[in-house]
Amino acid sequence: MRALWKWIAGIVAIVLLLVAAVFGFYFWLDTSSGHKFIARQVAAYEFENGLNIRIGKIDGSIYGEAELIDVPFRMIRVHLRAFPLRA
Repeated sequence: MRALWKWIAGIVAIVLLLVAAVFGFYFWLDTSSGHKFIARQVAAYEFENGLNIRIGKIDGSIYGEAELIDVPFRMIRVHLRAFPLRA
């Protein structure tokens, strides 16, 4: 019976640690280092057409009103296609 309670206590402790980690990550994202992490993740994503978005700085809360500063859109791969001209 005592071993069963140890198993239950262990599982409860693991669940509580996971919940604390999720909430910690949630609140960390709204810090300056979390904002930089979000900016790096956005910059690492590239659309199929080659469009890339960079974020210079995030001001404010990402869960409320956030202001994105210095946001350039770049075309990394530009596909030019030749179309026949008809006279």
